[in-house]
Amino acid sequence: MRVLLLGQRGQVGSELAPLFETEHEVLAPTRSELDLAAKGAASAFISRSRPALVINAAAMTDVDAAERQPELAERINAIAVREIAEACSTAEAALVHLSTDFVFPGTSARPYVEGDETGPVNAYGRSKLAGEIAALEACERSIVLRTSWVQSLRRPCFVTRMIERLRTSDVALAADDQVGSPTAAADLSRAIRDVVAAVGDPRDGFRRSAGLYHAAGDGAATRLQLTEAILRLHPERAAFRAASVVGRPAASFVTEAPRPLYTALDCGALEQAFGVRLPPWQDGIARMLAGGS
Repeated sequence: MRVLLLGQRGQVGSELAPLFETEHEVLAPTRSELDLAAKGAASAFISRSRPALVINAAAMTDVDAAERQPELAERINAIAVREIAEACSTAEAALVHLSTDFVFPGTSARPYVEGDETGPVNAYGRSKLAGEIAALEACERSIVLRTSWVQSLRRPCFVTRMIERLRTSDVALAADDQVGSPTAAADLSRAIRDVVAAVGDPRDGFRRSAGLYHAAGDGAATRLQLTEAILRLHPERAAFRAASVVGRPAASFVTEAPRPLYTALDCGALEQAFGVRLPPWQDGIARMLAGGS
């Protein structure tokens, strides 16, 4: 099967490429070859390459940058997604599109399920919510996967930033009231592969399975608990300068864009539909820190 992978240099895309290359023909254009910010670029590429499946792991994910440049975030995270989905529909291709827990307002007292009311609190979340809607409206073979707190040592993320602080600071500070479902990029990539395998035929199978699903590390954690796990599990922790992590309210950390406080995800629907369940978040983070996948 010919698979078009968008975002091949990102956290998830860099893990997806080697997984799919073992069994499929993978097209993984660079940004210079396919710029999603350029109107019509995605449609033209899909029309030329005729993939059976498109995996869209590309996005503008810098939350603060999206707040500064909401038009660019909307262009990449929503308008380009509609172009991709429309092109997939025309080409009779299937689409897997990645979205985010930041579509939620963060006011829940339990993990969010797919049908819960959305209400993003920042430009990034609004653009990603618009992208979800576009993917599902424009292509009847779309599977949208919402994920949470994706982490990888390949690209800058919360874990890499906290490792640097643990190495250079006497005490590391982390929010003790911001909750999500930490997700190792390698675990999410394997889940995507397994969902595609479970669906089977990219035409009829994806049409039957189309919809919105949550896909994240099993369980929930605060930023503080995630940082404590890094301090406990990192193979080079003996060289860390910081011996402890101190919790602080998320409001005490100055950011350009507001963040939702609670965005843990309930992924039961994914397991019910495809038999796919991501490992506990602690296991994924431990493997990542150990250098494995």
